[in-house]
Amino acid sequence: RLMRPTHLLSMQARTSVSLRLFRRLGSLLLPLPGVVLATVHLYSQAPVVYTPKALLTTDPRVFTDWLETKRPPSVSPGEKARILAALPSEGEVTLLDDAGRQKLAALKELLRATGRDSYDVKVTDVAYARICVFERSVVLISKSALTLLDAEDLQALVAHEIGHEYFTLDYEYAFTLQDHRRLKDLELLCDAFAILTLHRLGMSPARLMGAVEKIDRYNQERFAERIDGANYPTIAERRSFARGLTAWLHAAVKAGV
Repeated sequence: RLMRPTHLLSMQARTSVSLRLFRRLGSLLLPLPGVVLATVHLYSQAPVVYTPKALLTTDPRVFTDWLETKRPPSVSPGEKARILAALPSEGEVTLLDDAGRQKLAALKELLRATGRDSYDVKVTDVAYARICVFERSVVLISKSALTLLDAEDLQALVAHEIGHEYFTLDYEYAFTLQDHRRLKDLELLCDAFAILTLHRLGMSPARLMGAVEKIDRYNQERFAERIDGANYPTIAERRSFARGLTAWLHAAVKAGV
């Protein structure tokens, strides 16, 4: 399960989230595989399919075309500079071993392949294993997550986080209404984005759920804090959807779609 800490932050306060806050999240949130911090953007588009179940009844090309045509634009250089300037250097890890540098190099390949090569990537010293995309400009990775995950695990989880860009307004609306079912569906649709991305890049879609479970297990073994997970699909729900989506993709390939 990947959790966004929108319940902790007002819309106004979210614009000042920093690495310092990212460090504090470890003692406040359920130890889950990742975090997405996102503000509302006018470019966000209603999804072409409204539910994961509906997605599996469509032609895969419809969803793929929607992802291409509705891709959110990159932030402007000036806006990105403002965002980066707001992030303090406190807690940032700049000295990495060879393995860590190789993993980040692989991640940058994924960002280029998904049109997000404008993202910066920063590693921060957080006890929890977690990942977040901040304001569509910076991928924040805790040092523990970087150590735990291999390169393809990291790519799979960041692909999920990128998927949240497409559903920003939908998420905010569902959260305001406390529409738990819709919030779960949005997480699964972000899984769909990740799995489709991995499939198109010739990677194993199974990497996503393997990475999710690896992070979930790591955090559960080390941290006792929990909050209500009503807004997030269970591991079993995610695995079931991932199996259905993988079969959907394979059927499309076999049919020459």
